[in-house]
Amino acid sequence: MKFTLSYFFSFFLVLYSLNAFCQPAKKTWIKCYGGTKQDVAKSILQTLGGGYIVAGTSNSTDDNVTDNHGGSYDLFVVRTNDTGGIGWTKSYGGSGDEDGSCIAPTKDGGYIIAGSSSSNDGDVTGNHGKSGSTDAWVIKIDANGNKQWQKCYGGSGNEAALSIIQNKDGGYVFVGYASSTDGDLAAWHTGYGGALTQDLWIVKINDTGAIEWQKDLGGSITDIGYSILQTESGNYIVAGFTQSNDGDIVKHNGRAGLADGWLLEFSDTGKLLWQKNYGGSNEDIFYSVKQTLDKGFITTGSTWSNDSGMSGNHPDGSGRTTDDVWVVKMDSVGNISWQNCYGGSNYDEGRDICQTNDGGYAIGGWSMSTDGDVTQNFVGGFGFRIWILLLRPDGRIDWEEGFGGSSGDLATAIKQTTDGGYVAAGRTNSGDGDFANISLGGPNDYFVLKLAKPLSVEDMKNNAGDIKIYPNPSQGNFTVQYHLSTDAALEVADVAGSVITTIPLRKGTTQTTINAAAWQPGMYFYKVMQNGNMVESGKLVKK
Repeated sequence: MKFTLSYFFSFFLVLYSLNAFCQPAKKTWIKCYGGTKQDVAKSILQTLGGGYIVAGTSNSTDDNVTDNHGGSYDLFVVRTNDTGGIGWTKSYGGSGDEDGSCIAPTKDGGYIIAGSSSSNDGDVTGNHGKSGSTDAWVIKIDANGNKQWQKCYGGSGNEAALSIIQNKDGGYVFVGYASSTDGDLAAWHTGYGGALTQDLWIVKINDTGAIEWQKDLGGSITDIGYSILQTESGNYIVAGFTQSNDGDIVKHNGRAGLADGWLLEFSDTGKLLWQKNYGGSNEDIFYSVKQTLDKGFITTGSTWSNDSGMSGNHPDGSGRTTDDVWVVKMDSVGNISWQNCYGGSNYDEGRDICQTNDGGYAIGGWSMSTDGDVTQNFVGGFGFRIWILLLRPDGRIDWEEGFGGSSGDLATAIKQTTDGGYVAAGRTNSGDGDFANISLGGPNDYFVLKLAKPLSVEDMKNNAGDIKIYPNPSQGNFTVQYHLSTDAALEVADVAGSVITTIPLRKGTTQTTINAAAWQPGMYFYKVMQNGNMVESGKLVKK
């Protein structure tokens, strides 16, 4: 037998298919919420009852939004059942603008929401800001959306809370940014060199919202904390970015005014334990951080860099780097285990990440590319689609797909669900594609996308039933004995990849014959397709 390049290519394709982690996660349902104006979902949780709760911002006053405070932007919350049907909606705010950046579960079965507010009426009291400026705003609600308490934090400048958690002692910790030198920040934030730029701001509050401690860190440019978690040891990890190269910033990899990814660890009393910058000479940002099963951390965001230890960025047609999804795996003290760029020659960004039950990772974001790692984006140009990636534990792509329409859609949050599937939330501006006859007619709507559990190869084999092919090797024909719950098809290809026969396999228990009398001696490859998935593959040898 002649061993050609095609033979090795086909052989390794078979090996890859036999060892693949999973087949694509199929869309179960997709729903939109909001009205005819701007509605953007930023955070989602699966609830104890099996449904979902989504938080973000809305300035609609119609359709699903019935209690907006005067037509400004309100913090908007939607509670759904497990198929996306609305249980209740709530708008929280006043005559100014409110934003809901993060919703987290609380031990009493309710929720804590972090965001910002420029109001001092309606649901909002105690705002420190001047007209048009924002305070960080935290609101506690019960399981039915009833407001239990709210607090504003900040000064006369602009502050915002972008991520919040309930900690082990029952209080809360939020992170975001601050630019004031008065109010809650008097004696805390003076601005490096007198420059009142945004600093990373972390605040610990008790179970009724009173401040226990706060820290702000940064330099003379912009420094922001986007995501926070509490480790098993009780410390806090914060991810975000820094543009500074002075003040509290130990080392900056990029050019002045361009961001580095920034990771920090604080003790439960607010002491800074360590901080590290990540990236190259261009713009690099962390939006989300999670602790991993090995006690390390995984982050996602975006990068324009392709130097300083970073590689794999997908340049555009002229060779310039573009915005790629950026994932960095670190150990427990922030040392890089691996980092990868994902995307194509246009703009791609990761906004949220979670570790999956099998030790891999799920990423929600968006993509404008139609090449490189992106195979399911049919928009191109200036349009962008929701982009979901599933990664293996070592960072290799296991599965990726784009969802949405032609007018701009992005995922801001993703979670694995208790059934092993995934749920993503964000905003859509499309009324076609996946959103045909679903969107509510506004320039942006909330969306919730539910994906089924991806079937592993072993799952699919178990679901498919029992398939045996013998004798193998054979001097003549092969007998296929099988028991299937659903019709399938068996394809046989030669070493060049050309399909030489396709045999239908009917559900039930029976057998059939592969007529190999005319085959030349050598190796052949087969696969069994069922419901659009490959459930079995292997090789046949004709003597």
